[in-house]
Amino acid sequence: MYVLENTLTGRLLYPALIGRVKKAYLFKSEAEQVAKSLAPIVNPKRIDVVELSKSAQLWMENQKRNG
Repeated sequence: MYVLENTLTGRLLYPALIGRVKKAYLFKSEAEQVAKSLAPIVNPKRIDVVELSKSAQLWMENQKRNG
């Protein structure tokens, strides 16, 4: 799974949800397409596609189960 990260701050691109993942993508190419579509809003040089750690993936699965 992949997420978008702000390379300037090193945080996920969704600052309102620090520590939580708002949107994760199964494929890197899908995440890169979303990053390109955000180019008019965010400087494209500040967006990076990074892979989620295993612990973050497990956390997301637990959140879905617990609702």
